[in-house]
Amino acid sequence: ICCIAGSTTWAESQVRDQDALFTALVQVQSYEEGKALLETNSELVDFWFFTGSANVLGDLSAYDFEKALLINRILIDAVDLLESEEERKNSLGWCLSTQASIYLRQFRREEAIRSYEQALELFETLPEHLPGIAATCSNLGDICVDKGLYDDALPLYERAIALYQEMKAPLGEAKGQRDIGDIYVRMGRYIEAEAQYEKALSLIQKLYSFSNLSDSLIMLGRK
Repeated sequence: ICCIAGSTTWAESQVRDQDALFTALVQVQSYEEGKALLETNSELVDFWFFTGSANVLGDLSAYDFEKALLINRILIDAVDLLESEEERKNSLGWCLSTQASIYLRQFRREEAIRSYEQALELFETLPEHLPGIAATCSNLGDICVDKGLYDDALPLYERAIALYQEMKAPLGEAKGQRDIGDIYVRMGRYIEAEAQYEKALSLIQKLYSFSNLSDSLIMLGRK
């Protein structure tokens, strides 16, 4: 990547090139066109996977599911352009997670489950990849709840909570505690639900130094 001395920094030039790649990829009309675009910009692929692909797909999938799936398919194939096996597995795992989230918006639940399970298998082969495992367990738990499979959802949420605790990620932990509380409410186990909600609220109040219940409930998605 080149830059003009005295007028811009290398980092600024790189950001502009990445932005141009984002824009071009969103505008592609076919799988072949998109894959060729990434291959001809292979020097940016490594950084691109880790900075913007999920956000681009997230915004796009809200409006055009098929286009989002097309771009995600291109990204999945472009994983081979990454240098190390760990990078390839990590990127493929997140691409599969993105694919699952798009499937859910299309009400293709069984396909979403398969994509999340494939992502989880990849994340579990990586050293110290707790965020991917925790997020995927939580997502699978959400699907189990939607299907009324509460006994299947509980261990998934519990595993996610344990991983968030290990990572010292209180917001993720709070969500897990809240999710388990929601299950207990549906099962009529109200005392246990209350205990879970109290744990979640305590984590939120400590994290954000909220002095009142209202702000904590808003952060937990309960207002």
